[in-house]
Amino acid sequence: MSSKTKSKKPKKPHPTHVEKGTEIAHPNGFKIAVSIVQACFLLSLTVLATNLLESCISPVYGSLAAHQYHDRLIISAILVAGLTHRWWNGSSRSWAQVLAVLLLSVPSAVFYLVRFSGTLGPRLGPLITGLVSTVPVTLISAIAACKRRGLRNSNVSSSNVNRQWTSYEIITNLAFLASITRHWFSDLLQQWMREYISNSNLISYYLLALFQAFLFPSNYLLFAALPVLHTVFYTAHIPSSYADRLLNATLHDHGYSLVARQESVTGYISVLDNVKDGFRVMRCDHSLLGGEWHPPPGKKSGLREPVYAIFVMLEAVRLVESAVGPPAAVDDKGQENALVIGLGIGTTPSALIAHGISTTILEIDPVVHDFAT
Repeated sequence: MSSKTKSKKPKKPHPTHVEKGTEIAHPNGFKIAVSIVQACFLLSLTVLATNLLESCISPVYGSLAAHQYHDRLIISAILVAGLTHRWWNGSSRSWAQVLAVLLLSVPSAVFYLVRFSGTLGPRLGPLITGLVSTVPVTLISAIAACKRRGLRNSNVSSSNVNRQWTSYEIITNLAFLASITRHWFSDLLQQWMREYISNSNLISYYLLALFQAFLFPSNYLLFAALPVLHTVFYTAHIPSSYADRLLNATLHDHGYSLVARQESVTGYISVLDNVKDGFRVMRCDHSLLGGEWHPPPGKKSGLREPVYAIFVMLEAVRLVESAVGPPAAVDDKGQENALVIGLGIGTTPSALIAHGISTTILEIDPVVHDFAT
């Protein structure tokens, strides 16, 4: 009997098998550059959104107090994401979808914490608010940036150690880039949005959140419907007649009534009447620009008395006499001139004008000018 020899077919190499001496394929330089640009764009949108949310709590704690932890929380969250992003499962797109849901939901939690601002104070309040809003939003945004396909294996070496540290180095540089965009790019874009889209920081914030949701749609967005409805109907930060009535219902309990309000280049400008003591004040964020007492009924007064006596003392500059010669503020025709930098509520320039002094007023905030005049 003759034995037939069977020819053995060569085994196909396993797809995951890499022969010794070969290098693992990595993205080329163009793909890495595209991934870095996409990561920068994602982080820039997040930084801008956190800036707008910070501006929303400035009227509660003041702009300085609201800003004191902001940069450090952003940088810390990005660095933590760079160190721990390999511990988390999911693709960059899935994390970006979670980010869209979180951006839409965060304002509801922030405005709930505002109710405890009196208890938390100007130091602990902004810190806790940042830990609830800025940190999770920035952390998830940075994780999504780290998981971009071009950043996961972005070196030309086959060493796993080098590959891990390369991603960390990139996200560390992105952290400092976010710090830079925090100061100039976001401020410029925020100013552009205020001029051409909306004066309201909260509306601009929601437009960015909706843009994020448009780029990364998912069924998880349904979970953000309830927080968005809560913010729209139960907070007074969206400019509308309904929000004004809601705000006045709270102010009346403290003896105040809202006259006008608008967000502007220097902050949240509001005019309030004290219905009990009879005076009107103008406020910018957490600071009082000034106020005037209402004249008693039946008494007409050309100049109202300010609530701050120091503003009356500023008028005394017109009484200064020069020992050398005629004052420099007098022109060739003998007309006295004055330059007032910062209008405020208009107490000092009104007094100078009433005494026949030609007064030039320089005010950078158009809303302050409109409300004062």
